[in-house]
Amino acid sequence: MTADGIGARVRMARRAKGLTLETLSGLAGMSTSALSMFETGARSLDRLSYIDNLARALGVSRTWLLGQPAEPTTARSAGRHHRIERIRVALMDTELGERPEVEPRPLPALTLLARSVGATLHRPGRVDEVADRLPALLTELHAWAASGDERQRRDALRALVLACAATCGTIKWFGHPELVWIAGERGRQAARRLGEPVWVGLAEFYRSPGATAYSRTLSTSERAVAALLPHVGDGLSMQVAGMLHLMAAFGAAVVGRAEATRSHLDEAAGLAARTGDRTDLDLFFGPTNLAIWRVSVAVERGEGGRAAEIARGIDLRTMPSVMRQANLLTDLGRAFVQERRDTRALNAFRSAERLVPEVVHGHPLVREATGRMLYRSRQATASSDLRAFAHRVGALD
Repeated sequence: MTADGIGARVRMARRAKGLTLETLSGLAGMSTSALSMFETGARSLDRLSYIDNLARALGVSRTWLLGQPAEPTTARSAGRHHRIERIRVALMDTELGERPEVEPRPLPALTLLARSVGATLHRPGRVDEVADRLPALLTELHAWAASGDERQRRDALRALVLACAATCGTIKWFGHPELVWIAGERGRQAARRLGEPVWVGLAEFYRSPGATAYSRTLSTSERAVAALLPHVGDGLSMQVAGMLHLMAAFGAAVVGRAEATRSHLDEAAGLAARTGDRTDLDLFFGPTNLAIWRVSVAVERGEGGRAAEIARGIDLRTMPSVMRQANLLTDLGRAFVQERRDTRALNAFRSAERLVPEVVHGHPLVREATGRMLYRSRQATASSDLRAFAHRVGALD
């Protein structure tokens, strides 16, 4: 049988609050017929704008509606929960300026590790390895930031920004946005103590996905890029500014601000034309990443055909990050589902799965899109490949 999707959670929360379909549809700004189809699974809840509106109207969190974090139902998923808990403890038990009761490794070794974990995250099959390294790295860098001499403190602060960025990049895929925000905030505190605008902008970029609503993602990204723009000059500052514009563009797309979406994408395009494709600090900013974000924006706007058209022009061989490759492929799969091209959607999802299975298996919008494909195939006649994939992503019990 099909596992409960986002629509089933909407129905559960609506009934618990004693709301009619008509009342909730009015509060969420959508038609009653659309809401009814979402609840029954006849229509996929695949856009974050709908999900944010429904979460706000129901008084629940977006992550709850998305079914995140996923339950630890296998040895592998249980191990991931354990890793995330160790990261949570490390974040909650450290504070900038206070020295943890640890004997840290030499600072040069920690600095090198902080620079390498982000790069490692973007290689195949390394997410768990990075998650294992982060708790000790975060704790030991706090020790150096609190007790080293001036040069050592500044080196530790830069390394701490990078470690927090890697932390955000690791845990955001597993349904813990509150930890993304906390890790991003720890990085922002370190960057502000450092007093270097580019590093502050970098920390703000990684913090933004942890916002409680995409309106906050938009506002924080816009403030961050406005603060950084007077300092934009070299290649790294342009890359950070470009990524902040991309984050703001996506936030604007979710909240329905079409003009702001276009403006931020245009600003990012201008910067990408100047930088070319780069890999500095694992941002991977440039024309290729810009195109990948354009696909994400088009899917969020329900423009599956447009997203597929943009994706056709992207050569993934020019993108060294498997995370970014997988992001494109999952968005492309969702675009094909919007276009009712389910065979191509499944192929895209399975290609992403081969790159980073742990991310695809925990992706709630992939699960939702897969449930939609099952619904259309009448479940019993679904192909064995679709049913097997649905089991792996939790769309089929």
